Amino acid sequence: METFHIVLGAILAIAGGVIARFFDSRLRRKDKRNELLAERELDACVWIYPLFKLIMFYLDRENPDFQSAKKLVSENNARFWDNRLLLPPGVPEDWIACRNAIANGEKEKALDHAQFAFPKICKTVGIKEFP
Repeated sequence: METFHIVLGAILAIAGGVIARFFDSRLRRKDKRNELLAERELDACVWIYPLFKLIMFYLDRENPDFQSAKKLVSENNARFWDNRLLLPPGVPEDWIACRNAIANGEKEKALDHAQFAFPKICKTVGIKEFP
């Protein structure tokens, strides 16, 4: 009888160790996935923030430079579509509206959407927007 208890205890200890290891590995994978996703989201925000700044630089003048703004948007449009799911909510819509406004020559609308995107990006990244 004593041998039975010893064997049963060993089997239960092994089963407990396997189960604990399984759940620990699941938690580690989940943490690693969340860490990688957060890193990619930060990279996407860091990438798109200066683009909106450049768009504002090109358009916020007496004679807006629509050609440079169009070139900037067209060069980065493919990367935008690759990263749109990683951007903060509302920023992809602002990019699309800004792109369309630039294509239509609507300076004020493009500037408004570029300015709407900054607080969303800054909130996600955790920085304060500087004027």
